[in-house]
Amino acid sequence: MPKRILWIDNDRVFLRPHRLRLDTEGYMVKQTYILKEGIDDLEKDNYDLVILDIMMPVKEHEEALFPPSITDEGRKSGLIFYKKCINIMKEKRIPVLVFTIREDADIRNGFLDAGLSAKNFMTKSEGADTAVFLAKVKELLAEG
Repeated sequence: MPKRILWIDNDRVFLRPHRLRLDTEGYMVKQTYILKEGIDDLEKDNYDLVILDIMMPVKEHEEALFPPSITDEGRKSGLIFYKKCINIMKEKRIPVLVFTIREDADIRNGFLDAGLSAKNFMTKSEGADTAVFLAKVKELLAEG
């Protein structure tokens, strides 16, 4: 049975080669583009991995601002999702890969403070090579 991945990210262009690589490797990927939909999917379905962006629209028809200010909810929306769903993911034993364009320490520290392991965090510049990205996905799935 193929591994199921819930990918919560509103980027439709950068992720295309990554998504194709996952499909080619036989993974079943469900992509959602807003946090509310991601939360609903996580609650009702079973997944083997969640890939989560940080800057996401929280609700339908809402855009995360870029570059966001330090207090902008769009900047912290992935962390809001993570904190809200951490118990669901722990209960279901679903590993998370935070995959983001944001490279600032405050973002990473927010996730580390919330209990995410550093190995579960990858910037999109680190994962721009689909082989590196796939290796991280396989590593997390093997541990989960």
